[in-house]
Amino acid sequence: MFGSNKLIHRLFGRSERTSGLAQGSRVLFFAPEGGLAPHFHMLCLAAKTLQERGHDVWVATCFKSFVRCPVMGAHRVSFDSSAQELDQICSECSRNSEAATKSYRLNTLNLSDFESERLQATLKEILGSVPDDLFTFSYDGIAFGNLCAFEVCIGMKCSRLDPFDRDVRFAWLRLIESALKAYLLVREAIRQYNFSHVAYFNDYSLMLAAGFAAERSGAAPRLICQASHRNVDRRRCVVYQKCTAGNLFAIADRWPAWRELPVSGAVIDEIVEDTFTRFLGVGSHLYSPPKTHLASRESGSPRRALRVVAYTSSPDEWVGGFIMFKALGVTLAPPVLPFGDDMEAYQSAWLNCLCEHVARRSDVELIIRIHPREGINKNETKASGHLAQLRENLRVLPPNCQVVWPEEAVSSYDLAESADLVLTSWSTIGLELARLGVPVLCSTYGVSGFVADDFQEFSDTSEGYFKKLDKMLQQPPSIESMKRAYRWWNLFCLQGSVDFSDVVPAPDYCGLPEFKMPARAEDFEKAFLSDTNIFDINLSHLKDEQQLESGLLETRALKRNCRRLMSYLLDGSTKKSVAPLLYVQGEAVTRQKSALEALALHLGANLLINEDRYVTFVSGGNRVQKYSPMAARLAFLGCTHVCVDELMGAHPPELSEIVKAPIAE
Repeated sequence: MFGSNKLIHRLFGRSERTSGLAQGSRVLFFAPEGGLAPHFHMLCLAAKTLQERGHDVWVATCFKSFVRCPVMGAHRVSFDSSAQELDQICSECSRNSEAATKSYRLNTLNLSDFESERLQATLKEILGSVPDDLFTFSYDGIAFGNLCAFEVCIGMKCSRLDPFDRDVRFAWLRLIESALKAYLLVREAIRQYNFSHVAYFNDYSLMLAAGFAAERSGAAPRLICQASHRNVDRRRCVVYQKCTAGNLFAIADRWPAWRELPVSGAVIDEIVEDTFTRFLGVGSHLYSPPKTHLASRESGSPRRALRVVAYTSSPDEWVGGFIMFKALGVTLAPPVLPFGDDMEAYQSAWLNCLCEHVARRSDVELIIRIHPREGINKNETKASGHLAQLRENLRVLPPNCQVVWPEEAVSSYDLAESADLVLTSWSTIGLELARLGVPVLCSTYGVSGFVADDFQEFSDTSEGYFKKLDKMLQQPPSIESMKRAYRWWNLFCLQGSVDFSDVVPAPDYCGLPEFKMPARAEDFEKAFLSDTNIFDINLSHLKDEQQLESGLLETRALKRNCRRLMSYLLDGSTKKSVAPLLYVQGEAVTRQKSALEALALHLGANLLINEDRYVTFVSGGNRVQKYSPMAARLAFLGCTHVCVDELMGAHPPELSEIVKAPIAE
């Protein structure tokens, strides 16, 4: 028998099947977040899957157990909210928890049942010993002060926390109190009932404290979350051992084993859907305004200046994360920062050098896009301290440099469409744009866990950086580089997860899906209960899928999606079925537009004429003209037929038929 009737809220019949893997494992899902339905429902789906595979699974929920939790943060309630406001949130959370666990017939525990007078006295005693400098606070060998600093940094959008500031200290102490309590409660639960595994959702300090409790008690901690793809992909269950950081920053080491393996057309289609999601700008994790389809201001006359677009990042996220990593015992190699060692001042130094370099060139213009998160936005009601520093630093600029500030309703993707080269600090937008054929140069290495490769280049010195910048301004598009950009996204964003799309009906589905055994239940069980990493499981599957024609099929899928993305840029179409394309470039052939249209019609193809990045697109009698280096690159890489007198790249695009120019009229 599991335990006292007081602690067992529900006990339903077990599946008759018993897994041969870690048979009889007793698993605790630490889930005090029923008010975050997408999170809680994924935990329930994971719990139900293990239960149906024969394991002893319990879901621990709460009611008013913590002074601060992720649900309160998601509702953006202040740290000193009224009891009435918190009661409403906790009641809703409790109702959702009960409804979901009852629907799936999951066994539940209430965390408050472990909250003995002794535990309360211990918590009070610990909190009474908290030092003035919260960075130095630890208990039981765990740096709880550092563990909770990340949420203070990103919540207050501040890279330099002052532990003596009244508001900072109050918020920090609330997070510390909740994390300590979670630690004590989970340790007590494991002591009484001998759980072998403890699962929780994401890297909140409250959840990581539960992971520490598992480790200290001899149980295995498991972090569950959802893939950072298509805003957040609710179909894909990420399963990591203990925390994200230890896995995320090891992905670059895995890259050599994945780099040369083609991915399927279905994976490429899925990644393209991520691009469309980002263009729409709808989602809690997407900050850019939506992409527009307005003709650019240069329409009608080709531009000659080369455009460089630089995208900044939010340093509070990295600084706070680095502090948290130290608490987790995750040792990272120092990041490589060619423009200075001070992370908060780094981007100002980089942008100053960049402006000086561009000012010396009359053929280049620079647009600096300050990350929209730095200002007040749809998710946050305060600006970052870093933004004030940037405003001061960028007050006076050379005439060929300009800044797009967070409050400006300019899409980052409209800027990217007009870019000849994209520069990033450590933002994922570089990876997104590399998939669109844009040359990308990063100014840091080791900050975000990204790899340096031909789709996102890097130099470890400022001199090397500017040599690369000048060279990449003339860099031709490459289908091989694009392949690696897609393969990296597949590894980095998708392959740390198990695909539950046969159960969860859509990427943005937030409800509790009707349960059926996921097709990949065995993979999830193995990643969760054993020491086998989910990346290794998924790599084995990818290797098994390889065929003689895998590379050819990948190329065809990429070319088809290049045409699809090009069509979206020019006429707003998102149709998966796309026509063949005749790509035309070169002064001699582009004069013969009528003959070219007739040639395209004969080939059964759409037509794109590229005149120094000013494109004319003819499809079904419709004509669009637009300045779009991005559309020109995509057309070149995706075309089925090519007619040129000077190639955009060193070689004709792969799998494209070269056709003769029409005879001059």
